[in-house]
Amino acid sequence: MTRSASETSPSVPLDAPAIPWYDGPYDIPVLIDDCKELGDFRMTRAIFFTIEASGAVDDLVSLLRAREVPFLLMGFTSILHRPSVDAARFSSPDEIDRLFDEIQRIEDVVVETGFVWLPNDVFGKPLPRRGDLYRVSYRLFRSALRFRQEKITLPELDEQAVELVRLYPDAIAASDVEAEVFRRWSRAQIEASRASYVRRKAGEGPPVLGRRDRKGGSR
Repeated sequence: MTRSASETSPSVPLDAPAIPWYDGPYDIPVLIDDCKELGDFRMTRAIFFTIEASGAVDDLVSLLRAREVPFLLMGFTSILHRPSVDAARFSSPDEIDRLFDEIQRIEDVVVETGFVWLPNDVFGKPLPRRGDLYRVSYRLFRSALRFRQEKITLPELDEQAVELVRLYPDAIAASDVEAEVFRRWSRAQIEASRASYVRRKAGEGPPVLGRRDRKGGSR
């Protein structure tokens, strides 16, 4: 199976995911949420998608593999990073819907969002804008996740991130096509939520932010 340079070079300690049953790349898409420049805290908040079990689920890893859901396991966190085992990049909103639907067919399992902080220096200039999407290498993402979990300090994250990007410039890269795909998907989700709200408000579904009165009307 193919592995990225940052996962195989002796210059960087081997710290790659347990090899999945599908070929790489194993980079992770993150959506830019906010860029901060507050004194020494010059960091960018980035959103990623994760799989969460809301109840007792027996052997979630086996269930996901049986459905051919591509994911990376970092500790107890299952991270989504591609639409399917056959496709490394998202090319349409339908791919996002199909992936999420397949996961959420498993009882008590949902797709959630998490976030990590990345040093602004890894982006260069200009800084990214909200809604931009970047692909982050496994090692860089893992360092950011360890900082989020308070396992390393901010100076340690800065040092690791800058060194990784110096050694491997493709450790973080903008993915403009995927950014547009997720913008279209997000707009569709908002429109669907609004339509659902209107239908429920009109009495075609459960009450919205209210309760049924004795006559069956909504308050």
